[in-house]
Amino acid sequence: MTDLWTNACRPRPEEAELRESVWRVCSEFLSRPLTIGMGMRMFNLDPYSRPLTIHVVGATHNETLGARTTDMDELGRMFPGHQGLEVVMVGPEVVQGPIMRPPLRAFGPRGKVYISAYKGFYHQFWEEVVEKGEAAKPNLVVGFHPGFDGQEVNQDWLATLLLLRDYNIPTLFTMISNEELQSTLHMFMELEMDVKDTGSNPFSSLKPEHLPKSPNKAPIYANAHYVSFRGLLEVKEEEEQN
Repeated sequence: MTDLWTNACRPRPEEAELRESVWRVCSEFLSRPLTIGMGMRMFNLDPYSRPLTIHVVGATHNETLGARTTDMDELGRMFPGHQGLEVVMVGPEVVQGPIMRPPLRAFGPRGKVYISAYKGFYHQFWEEVVEKGEAAKPNLVVGFHPGFDGQEVNQDWLATLLLLRDYNIPTLFTMISNEELQSTLHMFMELEMDVKDTGSNPFSSLKPEHLPKSPNKAPIYANAHYVSFRGLLEVKEEEEQN
């Protein structure tokens, strides 16, 4: 290691600095399972009382390129001795790899996390797989950086959002900035989503990144903010009038 820093013409960092640097890099990867665990807590989903199924909607190369079947094992460490956890990656940009295998039809093994993937839009996955009984219905749906950045939501995302709303599925989305969060909240209000919680994600990535389109702006952090919703917003004014 001494030769490495000498050849790089840089002083060797202290041990604490190296550990912090390694943690920043690792936090980008660990942010996803930790955020899923946070979503389970938010919606009071108890993995010790029953097996749970989590669908990751809008999965891209960020989650699936080089993905291994052990990538979500941190969930098992968060909930040791759980009854079984299944994570299904769903999205049109899912990359072929070891996790590209069928979802579970029955409960998985206790204490294990099973990962599978489906290449396609979520509403298609629901119609072609879930409704035919070839996959379990989700206890929780999570989306990492869906990209609701103020532009009109496309029809594929709209179909997915309405499905999640109408089936009353606990859902958690993450955003990279407060601006994206506010834009998403505005859109959810228009869709009459019942927003449960929103704020800064305590399990966001600590690795600073710059957007290619905005290199001069302040760095962003993966999964920096979150918003959760479940079902259709009830209009209290109508209830009071009745």
